[in-house]
Amino acid sequence: MVDWLVKVMSRKIRLIISYFNVLVISILLFLLTCLIIFKNTVLNYNYVIDIMEKTNYYEVLYNDIKTEMSYYTDPSGFKDDILDDTFTIEDVKNNSNLFIKNLYLNKDINIDTSDFVDKLNKKIDDYLYDENFTVVNIDEIKKFSDKMSNIYVNKITIMGINNDISKYINKISSYCDFAIIVTSIISILLLLINR
Repeated sequence: MVDWLVKVMSRKIRLIISYFNVLVISILLFLLTCLIIFKNTVLNYNYVIDIMEKTNYYEVLYNDIKTEMSYYTDPSGFKDDILDDTFTIEDVKNNSNLFIKNLYLNKDINIDTSDFVDKLNKKIDDYLYDENFTVVNIDEIKKFSDKMSNIYVNKITIMGINNDISKYINKISSYCDFAIIVTSIISILLLLINR
């Protein structure tokens, strides 16, 4: 009788442990799926760039930059058309993609605005020549060009996100990789134990 009772209790205990293992395996597989999705979306710069492409982010950003710059053209005495052809949607796209890549790859985030500043200064020179204005203070024109350049960079870099953020992205990515490996190993071990 005692033998029979021990066998029944032993089977029930194994069944309870088996169900508990299945529960833990299910939780681990759910966690593993979430980690893999997170790793391949939020922590993948190609995915972010693809989303930016699909949502017309570059056109919206281009218009936002133009609007922000136009707040400074009128007080400076220039018309908004001075910004025409100083940068294009393609420039915004290339600089935005470069920013995202460098952010995710933990590289220095530097947006080259020399071409933009050159074009803007040429437009200013043409405007001053056409209107027969003489420049009294060249420093003010330089300040204006620098302000426009800063607006461009701040908008591209999402209001000046600095290089410290990319360190956190890399840490999170490496923690995610580690968690995927550990979760996979534990899941496999529990599956083997449960068999």
